Amino acid sequence: MRNDKLPKKKNTALDFSLIQWLGIILVSLFFIVSPFYQGLFNGYQVGYEDKLYGAMLAVFATLVVMAIFLFMKWQLNNYKSLLSIGILLLPVVYFFASFHAASEHFARIMILNYFVLAAFYIFGLYLINSNETKTWFVSFIQLSGYVIVVFGLLNLFGQVHYTDALWLADGRTYRLTSVFQYSNTYAGFLVALFLACLYFIVFTKRWYIRMMHAVMLVPLFTSFMLTYSRGAIVILPFLVLIILPFFRMVRQISYLLYMVLSILSTFIILSKITTNYDKIARIVQPKAAGSPAHTIPFWQQMALQSWLLVIVTSIVTALAVFACNQWVVPWFEKKLSSLSLRKGSVFVIPIIVVGIGVILSILVISSGEIQKLLPEQIAQRLENINFDQHSVLERETFYRDAFKVIRDYPILGTGGGGWATIYQKYQSNPYSSNQAHSYFIQTLVEVGVIGFVIVLAMIAISYILFIRLYIKHKNLQGSQFFFFIVSLSLLAHSMIDFDMSYLYYSSLVFFCLGAMLAPYGSELIIVKWNEYSNSKYKYIFPASVALLSIILFSWTMRLHNANQYYDQALANASKGNATLDNLLPDIDKAIKITPDHPTYTLTKVSLLSQAYQQTHNQTYLQQAKTALDRLVPYEPYNHDLILAQYRNFKDLGAYNNAINSLKEGISKFPWDINFYEAAMLEYFVDGQADLSTEPDESKSVWNQALNLYKEVLSRIDKLKDLPKEQLPGRPFELTPTIRLAIGGIYYFTKDYQQAIKVLEPMRTEPLTGNDPSVNYTTNRAGVRYYLASLHKTGKDDLDLQKKLISSDPNEKITLDQVEESVGAR
Repeated sequence: MRNDKLPKKKNTALDFSLIQWLGIILVSLFFIVSPFYQGLFNGYQVGYEDKLYGAMLAVFATLVVMAIFLFMKWQLNNYKSLLSIGILLLPVVYFFASFHAASEHFARIMILNYFVLAAFYIFGLYLINSNETKTWFVSFIQLSGYVIVVFGLLNLFGQVHYTDALWLADGRTYRLTSVFQYSNTYAGFLVALFLACLYFIVFTKRWYIRMMHAVMLVPLFTSFMLTYSRGAIVILPFLVLIILPFFRMVRQISYLLYMVLSILSTFIILSKITTNYDKIARIVQPKAAGSPAHTIPFWQQMALQSWLLVIVTSIVTALAVFACNQWVVPWFEKKLSSLSLRKGSVFVIPIIVVGIGVILSILVISSGEIQKLLPEQIAQRLENINFDQHSVLERETFYRDAFKVIRDYPILGTGGGGWATIYQKYQSNPYSSNQAHSYFIQTLVEVGVIGFVIVLAMIAISYILFIRLYIKHKNLQGSQFFFFIVSLSLLAHSMIDFDMSYLYYSSLVFFCLGAMLAPYGSELIIVKWNEYSNSKYKYIFPASVALLSIILFSWTMRLHNANQYYDQALANASKGNATLDNLLPDIDKAIKITPDHPTYTLTKVSLLSQAYQQTHNQTYLQQAKTALDRLVPYEPYNHDLILAQYRNFKDLGAYNNAINSLKEGISKFPWDINFYEAAMLEYFVDGQADLSTEPDESKSVWNQALNLYKEVLSRIDKLKDLPKEQLPGRPFELTPTIRLAIGGIYYFTKDYQQAIKVLEPMRTEPLTGNDPSVNYTTNRAGVRYYLASLHKTGKDDLDLQKKLISSDPNEKITLDQVEESVGAR
């Protein structure tokens, strides 16, 4: 019988080894594939959700595999076990925050998002349990990053066109974004790759691996500079100062030496590269939205020249690194051997670096001669590194407004996606940003103080444990420091931008947080708990993870199916099958699965409204109202929902309800001019209708419009107080519709001078044309009241009157009627 059992034990061991490698392969595939789906950006729009759901399904399937592996590896007597339980508190706090979420739909996405991040933390903790698996992930993550860099250069030099891989930021400067489509996030990613690349060069023992990484220094730093990210430039030296004390003095010198070599080499070719890629972009990039790109071959003159500059400079730099490693670094090793043994020697070089760095920063920023050595765009970006440039001022505004939200939702926050949903209620000026531009501040908004403390505690505990173990157990120091560099770099940049909204980016962070602790498994054992190590209770956690992953997979699959139904409806519409019978069944299926999804319901309402406009069948309006009423509890701060309610009530003839919708919109979106103009126009028309029968009621209604007008003027004055460097955001000004409504009110109340003052700017508005964005009817009406007001004061504008009448012959009669309407009273 013993002989019969032996093969079974061997097979079981083999099975679990295969399961581990299956998990490793699946995680690796995620890191190589997901970046090319916009980095799995969570942009709080339906267009991003299909990619997110697909990635989540893959992760939760991998978590099932991981759960099986945990049945063999998870123990009660280990801090890794406590961490694996603790990390699940992150999605739990998002779950509790969702109970009163500003948007239930976004809150659900963020719950799933944090289950993904918790999964990657656990992957990092347990999949790396040997030198082989550690080496695999260290190498694979860095090499997959190099693939993204090369892909970015292919876009830069015109052989590939990936949408927005080059971002035309200010109408004239193309900023490199690669797969992320956002240059600042790419810059943060490149900082991590660059610092990790230097780490490999310094610490690897194989010359060919050192050369391989050294060849990538120039492409990395060239790409970094062409993101034009000032924030990343500022963060880079601080990260270097944090990393250096972990190295011996000679390795600090070699790390800095190779960094300086790569920077100087890059600056030698940067000016020519910048000139070339700008010209290439003008050729390759689509001339208008929807138009095709025109890629160019490698052998095109500018492309070939650019590639040769990068390749040759990279090789020369790698050879210089090789020479320094062979002769310069050993010389330093010999000269500094006694000094490096002294206590506190690891801080000598960082202190020197700080001094030199301050001097160089002053010279680069202030010296015109040094700036002449740089490309114009880069020199301007460096010159503008200060606290008075618009991106800093705008972030300051975001953060200040975020704390207004936190004061109202201090304990559990606004739920996942809360900032994107609710920020317009608290904003100081009419900017548009679904991201708070800081991972930590956005987290504080979403889960409140309690959740924020838990999230921050898990991150801090991971770093504290790693640093203590790394310093204490010098014999175990190894390439796990790579995970520390990557996670720290990515998190540091996310402090000032929304990088963590990319699921690929944030998954990499949490994987590295777990992975940097994984090699210390034997040092994390809790000795006094050894008696529980073989307890049957150790299976509770793996079983829970298995059950949880199956539930999450099923939940996500339902959401994915709903998204597929919605996409199918859009596909039918694009094929010309845009009838209710063809579109509504799929949309109704999507709504049935996710009744809280705002886009699905609002699309249905839009279709029903269009059907009403064509048929005037009130049944469609009632169906639309029912759909909107069902959505309201889930989306109380949804801008488009409130507008849809207003239009629906207006079509139903429910004037009071329509006005109440506009009041709600003004209350929740005080910087949205559309709600103000719609409300003022409604008040004007309503007061005009009752003027002959109930003049007091008309006056009361018009006073409400005038109060809104004063509020708009007050807000316009506030915008004048913004620093001149800060962009105000969305237009917030007196629109033609507002001028018509208020000018009309002044006209009918016989305050002709005020009417003339308000309406005079409409003299220059177009009265006829084909621009769909211009309301010519409103413009003609405004001019009509302006001319009538002039006539009442004994003045005329005959040229304008002629222009009005020539735009529509009926205007002469209408103008006379307007004058008589007041003259008769």
